[in-house]
Amino acid sequence: MLGRAIALMMSDGTYLEGKVIRATREDITLKVKRIEPKDRFQGREVTIGTSAISVVHMSKSGPAAVPIALGVLGGFAGGSAAAFASESMASAAGAMAACLVGVVGGATGGALLGREAAKGTVTINITQASGSPTRPGAGQ
Repeated sequence: MLGRAIALMMSDGTYLEGKVIRATREDITLKVKRIEPKDRFQGREVTIGTSAISVVHMSKSGPAAVPIALGVLGGFAGGSAAAFASESMASAAGAMAACLVGVVGGATGGALLGREAAKGTVTINITQASGSPTRPGAGQ
């Protein structure tokens, strides 16, 4: 979790976004990117008690196969389009360069699109324990 970008909502409605610098059972320290309301905390680093947190949002990356597959398909499509377009070019070197640019551009675009498509968000709702813990069968 260290170094990971998270967004969290505190029990009092304060919203924070930032990177985790330190985390323990008792508190979490963030390098703050955004705070709402803005005057709630001072400074770029904030330490919050875990008991004051009600919701945590984290992004997680998906499987690597999606960006790879879309990168290959994008490269093929970009190369094919560039080859078709460069068919009428007089210079062989210019046609080769256009095809190379098409392949690289298509593969890069496909991989970036695949990475975004594979991302997900994990939402953790935190409920604070109230009172003493109960044991199954207690009080019977």
